[in-house]
Amino acid sequence: MVGLGQHYSDTIDGLRVINNTVIRGPYCFINNSPNHDKNIVILHNYFDIQNRVAGGASYGVGNTGNGLQENWQIDDNTIIEDAVPGHGYYEVRGTSVGGSYRNVGIYRNIVQCTNSNYAVGPHRSGNRDAQGHVVPGSEDNLAVIA
Repeated sequence: MVGLGQHYSDTIDGLRVINNTVIRGPYCFINNSPNHDKNIVILHNYFDIQNRVAGGASYGVGNTGNGLQENWQIDDNTIIEDAVPGHGYYEVRGTSVGGSYRNVGIYRNIVQCTNSNYAVGPHRSGNRDAQGHVVPGSEDNLAVIA
């Protein structure tokens, strides 16, 4: 029941998720590792999320683990909520990087989710909805990257 990838153990170092399309994925990329994961690039993807997770949120890009997340780049992705609702908990998150992190950037993504339309992370810039408005909860907190 995963879209593109789901990670629960070991350590990631050097993962690249580039130019993919996921349609009706409950998770497009989710990391739930308790370990130190680093050097992760999620770039130029189209993620269509459907709420199919019973008892929890569905994610476009998410980190729900409690390990240190370091050197993540989540950039230039389109993350939308599917028009056909699933039968899961009605919480759809565009991007969310929780836990402890260092040098994590969420930049220039289009995020369109009706229920939970936000990007959480330490460095955010240029995240907009399909109409060009700032995504609530992901206001720029550094200079816009050209």
